[in-house]
Amino acid sequence: MWETDRKSQGLLVSALCVLIISMAPRLLVHITFHDSNVSTVHGRPAGGSKGSLSWRDFAFDSVRRSLQEMESASAGYSAFSRIDAVVDCNEENAYQERLRRWRADRPDGSRLSVRVASHARDAMRHPFALAWMHRAHVAASLEQYDWFLNTEADTLVPGAAVAAQLALASPLYERYGRILGFVRAVNDTSGRTLLSDNTRSVGRAAVVSLSGLGTFVAPPNSFAAAWMYPRAVMTSFVRSRSWGPVPNSPKGMRERAAWGWRDGPAILTPVELIRGRLLGELGV
Repeated sequence: MWETDRKSQGLLVSALCVLIISMAPRLLVHITFHDSNVSTVHGRPAGGSKGSLSWRDFAFDSVRRSLQEMESASAGYSAFSRIDAVVDCNEENAYQERLRRWRADRPDGSRLSVRVASHARDAMRHPFALAWMHRAHVAASLEQYDWFLNTEADTLVPGAAVAAQLALASPLYERYGRILGFVRAVNDTSGRTLLSDNTRSVGRAAVVSLSGLGTFVAPPNSFAAAWMYPRAVMTSFVRSRSWGPVPNSPKGMRERAAWGWRDGPAILTPVELIRGRLLGELGV
């Protein structure tokens, strides 16, 4: 009898473990990675500084670093039971095979899967349209994932930023109808971290305190070349006019895709993340 009870308890524990694992959220990631596959034209850099070989190598290394961050046990990404990353490349991209080899070298049992999606030139009216190639896949995957992340190749979304999204994004949207956004930062040659898109302080009217969540600010420029939404936000975004189609003009084409739901609910950022930078002159 005791042996039977022990076996039953063991089966129950196993079932609970499977249930807990299945309840852990899943993340779909799309990374836009364009490469001209040409570093020089008639002895001069192609496409300015972003066409140089050093920049092209930097962009590839940035993508690889982002994937390594997702694969690591860092806070934020470790909360997901599975992360499926798609690297959207133009068909001329010279780094596709290196990305595929990197993927093939991943250890068995890794939570991270990586797929390189090569998009034909004929499928895009302009190279900037590559930034929109994630749209169809994301819209068709709403029921398969709990979270969605989109970023450009040279932008790293660290695990700490993901942890903030997991803690705040859903209640911020469900209770207050706001979206949690990122702010883009860069390190200068002295090692200081500076905001790259917001260089002026904002007035106190931009600061809002939301019960149970904390204090937030609406940054003057909410562009961060990356966005991350839970399924509820993503579903509303996909159904909105902001989702598509691809703009006819190349002006702002890439930025619109990388901005996220810019024309939707207000985009807020926790004050603690930018204290002393955007709000430094206010003493907030």
